[in-house]
Amino acid sequence: EVGIILFPALLLATVTNQPYREAFRAGWPGGARLLGAPVAAVCLLLLMKEAMLLSPVRMPEGEAQKIVDVVEGCASHGPFAALLVLAFLPALCEDLAFRGYLLSSLSRAWGLAPAVLASAVPFALLHGASPRGAIMLVLGVVYGTLVVRWGSIWVGVLAHLTNNTLALVPRLWPDLLPVSWRDEAVHVPPELLASSVLVLGLLLWLPRRPQRFPGHAPPRGGGPSG
Repeated sequence: EVGIILFPALLLATVTNQPYREAFRAGWPGGARLLGAPVAAVCLLLLMKEAMLLSPVRMPEGEAQKIVDVVEGCASHGPFAALLVLAFLPALCEDLAFRGYLLSSLSRAWGLAPAVLASAVPFALLHGASPRGAIMLVLGVVYGTLVVRWGSIWVGVLAHLTNNTLALVPRLWPDLLPVSWRDEAVHVPPELLASSVLVLGLLLWLPRRPQRFPGHAPPRGGGPSG
């Protein structure tokens, strides 16, 4: 992840003489927005789980087994090693590269909406074929929207880290989950899905901080700074 994904972005920012804070949108988002990132991640994880269950296209057996093998291989070195390799490093590297440098760069030339979508494409391709790739494309768009609206790459990193960590819990710490939730084939209760959609929608429509992201002119009269 560091060498293949993050290093090229760091190299491009260096040779083009861009300050890292600007190139990677590394400003502080504010405490309230930072706390909202894990909440958004929980909502997304529930929606992703249900989307995978409802999809008529199933993940190829070989691809699913490969994921299991990777998780078990990392977990054999301890749960915290697995969290480092499978949760923290992917969140940090992928967000800084795709929703930091790439999104920031594309937004200057294309505007924010096309840049958010374009930055989600390599993120989705990195995670495999459909249906997982299609779901990850949507996830990348939501993460990118959070970064744009909340004005900092760190909300994307934290949301992504939370998502990855929670996805590993059934394999690393299954006893922490209710028995019914240990079965990956169990559907998410409808009321929980509805609540997730509502909460995620409210979070995405929080007052934005456009002054922190290139390619977006601040509204007249300024915007909230909290």
